[in-house]
Amino acid sequence: MSLLDKYVRKKSSANNLTVQQLVDFRTHIGTKFSFRNPLIDEYIYGLNISKNIIFNSSISLFLLRRTLNFLEILKKDNGQVLFVGTNGDFSKLVKFAGESTGQPYVSMRWIKGLLTNWENLNVSIKFYNLFLKKLRKSRRQKQKMHENFYGLRFLNKLPSAIFLISLNTDKEIIHEAKRLNIPIIAIVDSNQPVDLIDYPLLANSESLISVFFLIRLITLSLQK
Repeated sequence: MSLLDKYVRKKSSANNLTVQQLVDFRTHIGTKFSFRNPLIDEYIYGLNISKNIIFNSSISLFLLRRTLNFLEILKKDNGQVLFVGTNGDFSKLVKFAGESTGQPYVSMRWIKGLLTNWENLNVSIKFYNLFLKKLRKSRRQKQKMHENFYGLRFLNKLPSAIFLISLNTDKEIIHEAKRLNIPIIAIVDSNQPVDLIDYPLLANSESLISVFFLIRLITLSLQK
């Protein structure tokens, strides 16, 4: 277990999180002010010397606690959270989140219609679970099926919520979730569409330490 992981596990829960923790893990620094999404203005505290946005960490803390409390409710109801992050820099974190919590995840590529065409995709997932080893397919074909469905092997119904790590690469998922009224949790930087997210986590979406901090909090809240 890394020092970062020990720090998060020891000090971080919905009730005892602090503004200082958000600062320590660099979640408070956004993009350049000139690139901001205007709807983010109400969440801005100020600018640093490089004219990067500084989030209002008090608001960020409130939103983070709200999200963790929502996840606690989902866990008690045995709801599933679908982790999604197909950006190469963070795909390993998505896999880590899913495997460590027993939740479904998509880390390679989003299958169009996974949510809105669920009945057909569910058949494909069941087929993968039952028959992949017995199929007479090439290694390449099996690898492609593995990449598409391995993270979804425990998903037997539509998820109760979706956690998005990279809004820049996975925007199309939002439309599917909205059509089905599935709540969206997402890491939202200052140049991204905060208005489309039900549970936004305001943070630096390009910083590995920032993203890992938030993902580790989420996974700890879902572990049984």
